[in-house]
Amino acid sequence: MNLTNNNIHEHGAQYLANGLQENKILTILNFGYNQIGDQGAKYFADVLEYNETLIEIDLSANRIGNSGLRDLANALQKNKTLKTIHLGFNEIGDDGVKHLADALQQNKVM
Repeated sequence: MNLTNNNIHEHGAQYLANGLQENKILTILNFGYNQIGDQGAKYFADVLEYNETLIEIDLSANRIGNSGLRDLANALQKNKTLKTIHLGFNEIGDDGVKHLADALQQNKVM
């Protein structure tokens, strides 16, 4: 599914994340160049923690900072299917990268 560059904010991310809770078919989600911020990243993290079908998600250019990346990193520690996550052009700093690096040490798929 490609929803790139659609001016979707955190509430739209919440709606989509809720829809993904029960979805067992979608494998790729392109959601880059929206404006979901840290709260929107948390909504997706809540889904990614237990999702068993997504293998790729693009969250590029979404104003995600350290807090949002921390939530995503925590989800990646538990996710068993995601192979690719695109996070370019966000607002991630050193703290966020540390959380991601710690998660990648535990993730056996990425």
